Amino acid sequence: MMMQPKNALPLAQHVVEVDWLHALPTEYHTQVITPVHIDYFQDRPANAEKWRGYDAAGEACYYQHSFLLQEEGFDCDEFPLLINVYYECVHAWRLKQGGWLKVSTVSDRLDLCHHRFKTQPPVWVASL
Repeated sequence: MMMQPKNALPLAQHVVEVDWLHALPTEYHTQVITPVHIDYFQDRPANAEKWRGYDAAGEACYYQHSFLLQEEGFDCDEFPLLINVYYECVHAWRLKQGGWLKVSTVSDRLDLCHHRFKTQPPVWVASL
């Protein structure tokens, strides 16, 4: 029987299928703890999403957030529009030997014709 996740946020939507390994480098696939329960949170006005995964003991073992910043602007005919200016996505997995592995992808060039997304190398962190 699975325990209730510790520190679970209210109003979460349970997600059945999440590709929680897609940003994890292959060499780490056997070194992370598999979540058995994943909660999903969304803040539409802020263009933000968050996923939290928990193991069978209710301990956090997966984390992901993403958000998109926009600013108001005008097109060539002076009609108002929203311009995407910054994007961030962070994934983190709890490692079996302790600590977390974190991978971040950012872009601060969304307003240009050729968007530039930069994924940082995996970084070990003690806690989230």
